[in-house]
Amino acid sequence: MLNTHIYSAFGDRRIGSLARTDMKSFVATLKGSLAPSTVGTVFAVLRALMQAAVDDGVVPANPCLRVPLPRVEARVVEPLPTQSVLALADAITPRYRLAVWLGFGLGLREGEALGLTEARVVSSGASASSSRRRRALSSS
Repeated sequence: MLNTHIYSAFGDRRIGSLARTDMKSFVATLKGSLAPSTVGTVFAVLRALMQAAVDDGVVPANPCLRVPLPRVEARVVEPLPTQSVLALADAITPRYRLAVWLGFGLGLREGEALGLTEARVVSSGASASSSRRRRALSSS
């Protein structure tokens, strides 16, 4: 994301030279090729970088503040019909069959289903939930 969108857009410009108008132009450029939610994600990274520069005293103000972003339209999620899930579970490689059932039965996303282990499941009666939390990686 940094190399693909942010660094390629601003090149070797000094961080102090970036203004709100640059941020608006950046968003307009992103809107031409990315979905509104992706524009928001990329801009959130840039906004955080600029805020870190403000916090460190490198720039006096964050030029990303109050830059309008494209509106993300809410989408209605259409779950697969039961017959389609049955057909998918039957057709998929047996190794991944459980992931289909976890997605269908518990609503787990792909990464959640594939990362689930017995040690990460908390079972209580008729329900189960994933207990995994993200952890920061350290170099040590």
